[in-house]
Amino acid sequence: MVNSHPRGVAIVVATSSILSLLGTAFIVGSYVLWPRIRTKSRLLLVCLSIADYASAAGYGASAFAILFIGENFSKEQKFSCEFQSVVTTWSSIATFCWTVALATHLYIAIVRNAIDYAKKLFPVYAALCLIIPTVVVICAVFSKALGYAYAHTTSGWCWVSDRPIFPKFSSSDADAQESRYKQARLFWMLMAGKFWEISSCVIIFILYFLIRRHVKLQVSIHGQAQTVIMEALLSI
Repeated sequence: MVNSHPRGVAIVVATSSILSLLGTAFIVGSYVLWPRIRTKSRLLLVCLSIADYASAAGYGASAFAILFIGENFSKEQKFSCEFQSVVTTWSSIATFCWTVALATHLYIAIVRNAIDYAKKLFPVYAALCLIIPTVVVICAVFSKALGYAYAHTTSGWCWVSDRPIFPKFSSSDADAQESRYKQARLFWMLMAGKFWEISSCVIIFILYFLIRRHVKLQVSIHGQAQTVIMEALLSI
């Protein structure tokens, strides 16, 4: 059975997307207007915000389409649905990658006390954060894995399609085909978002714990006030 798209859900998605866009505009604008805060960590935050901006724009566009065009927009407009899925999938994975990059940068600079080395790693962060989502999306497009999910669609936006191509598979048995499609869909749900989301959460939690422990240790040993440490963090 095809899921409906309640207008209330679309309103919530549209509202959160607008707030996200405003937040991104503030972060990018402050970086451009105030040269004193143009540190590498701030630049990483700007890149993260831009990726989040693209993600919010994709979700918001779908939500507004449902509100002003109709609930069947994603199903009827195949190209628009697939394009939105490509944009939001790429930007979501990029967001997770930039978040991990920022956490890694802070860990190297604070815990390892290698600020100069951490700053030199920005090109590496940028390359990985651009290449990883691009490779995933290209593979997904060639596998026809992105689009409208007739039976499992999310709240208005497109993501992983119901019928992704599964390599080296041919069978006349309907049940076997349906089972194979479910396996392929689960695989692409992981590769197109969930795997990167879960991995980033685990990595960030570990790095946050290590940074927090290091800062508390420095305060207890050297008797440094937390304000002094925060001023040092602003230069990273």
